[in-house]
Amino acid sequence: MNNAATSTARAAQRRIVWTLSSAQVFSGLGTGSTLALGSILAVDLSGSEAWAGSVNTALTLGTAATAIPLSQLALARGRRIALAAGLAAAIAGTAAMVAAVITGLFPVLLAGAFLVGLASAVNLQARFAVTDLAEPLG
Repeated sequence: MNNAATSTARAAQRRIVWTLSSAQVFSGLGTGSTLALGSILAVDLSGSEAWAGSVNTALTLGTAATAIPLSQLALARGRRIALAAGLAAAIAGTAAMVAAVITGLFPVLLAGAFLVGLASAVNLQARFAVTDLAEPLG
């Protein structure tokens, strides 16, 4: 490759790595917040301490249940579409959790936590995207 093409490729690499790293931070914050507050919200909305771990379970199930479909979407439509769709679903899950707190509906809290689990699946897939797309800078 000539110098102009190399320079363009390196700029694209830096942009992709920065974008995916930023997504890692924000989806990690969402997941961490859900883990931190999930038990408190579950007990409050369900009225029983027996449900304390249910939000964390829903989050984990959301990650597990959507990892393969997101991978299939990435193969069919591209990584950008799959990662964006997963993060959009996680944002919708966050909105559902807020709605659950406002309305006091425990099942909505669990559904929202399930969708927030997509952020974890996206986080894991984004790590592979960075390593697959990156070229040595040296």
